[in-house]
Amino acid sequence: EAGSSPSSESHPVVDPERGKNGSESGGSWPKESGSRVEGRCQRNGESPSGGGTSRRFAEISRTVSETFQAVEPKYWIETEGADLCFGVIIMFNALYMGIDTDRSLRGEDAESVEWGWAYEGSDHLFAALFLLELILRFRAWGLGLLTKPQLRLWGWFDLIIISLHVADVWVINMITTSSAMSHLSLLRMIRLIRLARIVRLLRFRIFKELLVILVSLVSSLRAVGWVFLLLSIFVYSGALICSMLLAGKEDFGGVQVYFGSVADSTLTHFKIVTLEGWPDVARAMLAHTGHGGIIWVIYIIVFIVVTNIALLNLVTGVIVDSVMAAAA
Repeated sequence: EAGSSPSSESHPVVDPERGKNGSESGGSWPKESGSRVEGRCQRNGESPSGGGTSRRFAEISRTVSETFQAVEPKYWIETEGADLCFGVIIMFNALYMGIDTDRSLRGEDAESVEWGWAYEGSDHLFAALFLLELILRFRAWGLGLLTKPQLRLWGWFDLIIISLHVADVWVINMITTSSAMSHLSLLRMIRLIRLARIVRLLRFRIFKELLVILVSLVSSLRAVGWVFLLLSIFVYSGALICSMLLAGKEDFGGVQVYFGSVADSTLTHFKIVTLEGWPDVARAMLAHTGHGGIIWVIYIIVFIVVTNIALLNLVTGVIVDSVMAAAA
């Protein structure tokens, strides 16, 4: 006892033959407690069991949450009530643009229709409301609306879109008549850009779920792109096979309409993928080849199973998984 070294008392030697993984039979590996594991997984965007939500989708969800994190509003324009109010105005304005475009395509002027004053008044009303929104945002954030990193993207977007709207309604219409300007490309472009106001719905906190869906869709584009590349390979390969074996022969059953060229065959295969008129294609192939047409019918059924039922549903699964992961 007197000759034992101090280091042997403070640092016990572990016998590798006595146990594994820190068991009581001799191992000295420390175990992570459940709370530590859960905390580590939450920081890394993983589930405690090792599977589940990937880190990428966890970061997406965290980014969206930080974008819409609750801050004590100082002005009314910062509240969810203001978001809802101007969001509804944007949707009504988009609906009005559809009605007004349909009226213009019929060749009707605002002065010639029964409710012409309502069309003109609606333009001025929406322009005034959007200009009021921009003024309220500048009153709340000042020039920070155009300079702060978290605000400047939407700030410049609002400024450009609303300025074009005001210029279209209150400047261009005052200096020219609507009939003289109705066919100018510049005016059409300005009015087309006004439709981009619908994108502003994404900035409102009350439409947070809409942004989650959009971010999830964008994040899944890589996987969806590979699936569509594989789908394109199947479509093009099938188009080449059918063109080589069916094109250039007697046109029994109208098969040349579907497979007379590589372009026609590719379009036909795409229609089969979307289940558009595939029974007509199968009947034409069966009538063209006689008793051997049963092989082509089997070919079409297998093609539908692989492309529509398998690949397209795989795309749906990828997108749904992305949305559920980002919203978790």
